[in-house]
Amino acid sequence: MLRVGWFSTGRGEGSRGLLRFVQERLTSTGIEAAIEFVFSNREPGEAEGSDQFFELTRSFGLPLVTHSSSRFRRGQGGRFSESREEYDRQVMGLLADRTVD
Repeated sequence: MLRVGWFSTGRGEGSRGLLRFVQERLTSTGIEAAIEFVFSNREPGEAEGSDQFFELTRSFGLPLVTHSSSRFRRGQGGRFSESREEYDRQVMGLLADRTVD
């Protein structure tokens, strides 16, 4: 079984459409693959589009992991590019117990 991690801001209709398309194909075709988690660099309440994406994710029963890059950047007091490696380390820490291929 191929285990996939899905990464998206989930901000637009295209993000929802792609997730819906892939998840429905995975369940309807019997392909030996599964989305093990969905990660977003936004958190609930940051944007209406992302909130809709999170709701779709939950409707499929997929685990959702979030870590706001906007909130992180504000907390760093500088440009995101200057602290990107730290943000990435934090994301990888959040996903460390997830098993994907």
